[in-house]
Amino acid sequence: MKKKDLSDENNIEKGIYLDIPRCFISWDISRKELETILNPHGLKKYTSSCYEASVVFLKGLECRMVFNFGVFGIKKFSIFTEDVCGSTEDFYNENQRHIESVFGKSTSTKKSNGTSYAIGFDSHEWIIGKRRIAHYVDDQYGEVYIKIT
Repeated sequence: MKKKDLSDENNIEKGIYLDIPRCFISWDISRKELETILNPHGLKKYTSSCYEASVVFLKGLECRMVFNFGVFGIKKFSIFTEDVCGSTEDFYNENQRHIESVFGKSTSTKKSNGTSYAIGFDSHEWIIGKRRIAHYVDDQYGEVYIKIT
């Protein structure tokens, strides 16, 4: 297991930092290392390249995080947040605040057109080095997504 370097906490080019459980997940982590770190916290394995865990991320955002592996480590983090008590709008805005608190204002914003993103919700994108963070509401299911590639 790799020791967490505190200087990497907000360095999305190296990986992501989880608040709970308190750990750093690098892009080049192996499946075995991920299992070692997150099995005690309820890691679910769906396929040999897809895992999911309930985590706290981005300074307090509770979510389900899916870890998609490629040949050389993680190729994508998909974050699904579930709104139990409030409106989709409130939940979307809360997610946006969390992302901006860590990564600042988005690099670009696209108005929704109802074909890819839900009408009324903008799609935000951050480009940080060679990494991309996308935040949007899915038009088909109305779920709030954060994807990091």
